[in-house]
Amino acid sequence: MDSEFAAQALRLAEVAVRVGLNLQAGQRVLIAEPFVLQGVACCAAPLVAAVERAALAAGASGVETIWGDEAEWRRAAAGWPDRDFGARLEVNTERLERAVTDGAALLFLMGSHPRLTEGLSAKAVAGLRAHGAAQYARVAPALLGGATNWSALPAPTPEWAEVAFSDFAAEARLPALWRAVVESCRADVADPVAAWSAHVEKLERRRDELNERRAGTVRLVGPGTDLRLELPVGHRWCTAGLATKEGRRFLPNLPTEEVFTAPEAASAEGYLRVARAVSYGGALIDGIELEFRGGRVVRATATRGAEVLTRLLDTDRGACRLGEVALVPEGTAMARSRRCFLHPLLDENAMHHVALGDAYAFTAGTGAAAAVNQSLVHLDLPVEAEAVLDGTSASPARRPVSIGRRVLALFRGAKPAMAEVKGDLHDAAAPAPRLEDYDWMSVATWRARHAEHVAIARRGCGELLFVGDSITEGWAGNGAAEWTRHFVPLGAVNFGIGGDTTQNVLWRLDHGDVEGLRPRLVVVLIGINNLGRENAAPAATVRGIRAVVAKLGAVFPDARILLQGILPSGLSAFAEIRQRVAAVNRQLLELDSRGGRLVVRDYGEVFLERDGSISAEVMPDGLHLSPEGYRRWAEVLAPMVRALLGASAGES
Repeated sequence: MDSEFAAQALRLAEVAVRVGLNLQAGQRVLIAEPFVLQGVACCAAPLVAAVERAALAAGASGVETIWGDEAEWRRAAAGWPDRDFGARLEVNTERLERAVTDGAALLFLMGSHPRLTEGLSAKAVAGLRAHGAAQYARVAPALLGGATNWSALPAPTPEWAEVAFSDFAAEARLPALWRAVVESCRADVADPVAAWSAHVEKLERRRDELNERRAGTVRLVGPGTDLRLELPVGHRWCTAGLATKEGRRFLPNLPTEEVFTAPEAASAEGYLRVARAVSYGGALIDGIELEFRGGRVVRATATRGAEVLTRLLDTDRGACRLGEVALVPEGTAMARSRRCFLHPLLDENAMHHVALGDAYAFTAGTGAAAAVNQSLVHLDLPVEAEAVLDGTSASPARRPVSIGRRVLALFRGAKPAMAEVKGDLHDAAAPAPRLEDYDWMSVATWRARHAEHVAIARRGCGELLFVGDSITEGWAGNGAAEWTRHFVPLGAVNFGIGGDTTQNVLWRLDHGDVEGLRPRLVVVLIGINNLGRENAAPAATVRGIRAVVAKLGAVFPDARILLQGILPSGLSAFAEIRQRVAAVNRQLLELDSRGGRLVVRDYGEVFLERDGSISAEVMPDGLHLSPEGYRRWAEVLAPMVRALLGASAGES
């Protein structure tokens, strides 16, 4: 095994043993995979060896493994029902049951097998998967009930890497997969145990804040999605942290970024579009769109694996209902990669998701168990959507809270330093600093970036100033080549900070972002986070943008201002946020001073395909631009910038 892979495998194994399992001295460890192959893939042997080493070093009394084999699985599926394979599944299940009874720790090393079912009938695949699910159902209640400690972990394999990283050179695919899995499991940091402890504490704070709110409904709104779910009275938001009956804490999923609960089984109304391909029993299903009425799927389509999806929904009475809704914060390692991993543990931690099938009964609370779903199926469906939570009659009087497509809003009770805040934190026209830590940027980091801008401003650098949020900041990332080519020669300075709203920009302008600067042109793009993360109305967002423009006009009286309309969001032409963006931009275009100091342009059309959609090659997550997106933008923006710089501000 390559020395680099061996080191990564050992780091990953130590996280699995010390964090996932929280293995105790004297425990035995059983390594298995009861979900697809019904045993660990042979090509995952390097990780198995690393787990054995880490477990024995932690004091395990012994380690054993249940192995699986792709060729044997395919043979059994092709002739299902297969007596020999069925007998092997029975033996494996009995081994799992004995391990649970004996108090052994169970580690599930889950690979991904994107080509496993090629050439096999959907009927055969669904039949074998249903049988395997029924076998696992004999063990699952004991595991969820705290009979012993257990955990599941992605297991990188060459076959998985070939598909998930097919855009990489052949020799770079497996290393890239290893890096992604190690990073997602926080095994790449100096002290993974401490990092996981801090992360779990953060998840538990989010859980507690959501439980305090006692929301009655969750609505998911995004490209191709508008789904309303009712939550049972007494429901509980939970993290993936569990404890044995003896009080030993462990993490059943690595990685884990979610806070989740179970909706009422009969409540789902609306439709959703699944944002990523999903794997079910080794079969890939892509382009899933579902419509719900009375809690049941009444229409289901898929661009790939449609027959497998149909058979999945027919597995039992609960397979066509939802058993979970989970909220995931912005900026997780899986989200930052902007890659479909074809693995449930990675893809579900990239964005909000729901799950077809079985609910986790412990989320229901006292008296609510009968209201949530039961099924042999549990299939997570990632959704590119914003979550809006409403209160119940029994909850504190609060307005609905919007949880952005990637940002889990926190309902903190802590008060900001009011000397820094002028008015309501959600007033788009009132200056306010960043007061909330996000997984992808802490308040401390935000302030550090602002301090960097202040230092640049005090040096008096730049005749061309860009102001905005992450899309402007991205000129230094995916847009770096275009920035260097078009704007660096013009003396450009970039004051974009990811996640900023209009009120954040106003605060920055009030606190040193303009000291010493004398730009001839200011290029502004701001407002999408008001519309998206804060769910502000278009009129409120326009008010905030106008406040930013007015402030810039006051502090730079000799500069022209190029105000850009908010870029279109959502890959679908029918994305809900598109309508609100368009409403904002119509009002902004009315501000154009017709050759005066303020010039307003809407460049949104350059990112759209003929049908109004946005290609993932231009905007991979429906919000942030790829290098191609920045190339298109620069083609229309750069000539306007040069033209405006060619005339002094006073010539108007």
